Amino acid sequence: MHFFSYEEIHPFCHLLSNFLLKYINSDVFLM
Repeated sequence: MHFFSYEEIHPFCHLLSNFLLKYINSDVFLM
């Protein structure tokens, strides 16, 4: 079993968090 290192998973988490923040912010602005 392969365990992801922080260096491997951090970029993906960073992109995902940015996407979620943009989505939430745009959703709030639409309301």
